[in-house]
Amino acid sequence: MRSTGLVAIDAHVHLHDERDAASILQQAAGTFSRNAPGAGVAVCMLAERDGFDVFSALRAQLLPTAEAESLWLDESHTLLVVAGRQIVSREGLEILGLALAERVVPEGRPASEIVAALRAHDALPVLPWGVGKWFGPRGRLVDRLLTEEPDLFLGDNGGRPAFWPVPRFGRGIARVLPGSDVLPLRGTASAIGSFGCLVDCDLPADRPAAALRRALRDPEAELVRFGGLASPLRFAVDQTRLRVGKAAA
Repeated sequence: MRSTGLVAIDAHVHLHDERDAASILQQAAGTFSRNAPGAGVAVCMLAERDGFDVFSALRAQLLPTAEAESLWLDESHTLLVVAGRQIVSREGLEILGLALAERVVPEGRPASEIVAALRAHDALPVLPWGVGKWFGPRGRLVDRLLTEEPDLFLGDNGGRPAFWPVPRFGRGIARVLPGSDVLPLRGTASAIGSFGCLVDCDLPADRPAAALRRALRDPEAELVRFGGLASPLRFAVDQTRLRVGKAAA
């Protein structure tokens, strides 16, 4: 079986609790259909932080493929879950390794070494935007990596407020993979599938992640963003909730 046509991708998905992960993915399927109604397949690309491995727990609940890094939600083959990691470099830069099942790249190494290790494991290396994370020395590091590292992606996210432009996204140096990047706050998981990109590709049921990697790396494949950025009010509320939660912890 092969799923063909438009594929909707949320390229920065956090699942914070394995106990409700499957139900959140079911909910995400509906969110995808509302925000990208023309897509035949939806893809949640996980970016699991150090200490998290929800994907392994999902193996016992979802439909396996011939790949270690991908699972189908069910036999309809309309929602794909792809493993991935979020790694913090020695310089404090967050780097995603998408389509990577194993925890093979440790944190705390120089960013250039992490990117090289991800590439060696056939993962998609992504530098995700975050509030205040591309300023100063880290911003200069981002620019250097974009110049020196081939096949590096930038990551936009749905929590970025519409009033906050990011000139790097328009330079054409790197392809931009958008994703929801939901914060670890109550109720935010409903945003999974609300922000991402569309790409035209075929996904074989047995090896969909390999096909997805090829499509995303293809410079001729157009990535069309869907969904909207955060309103100023939502941005302010989310940031306040996040800071209050960290202070309480």
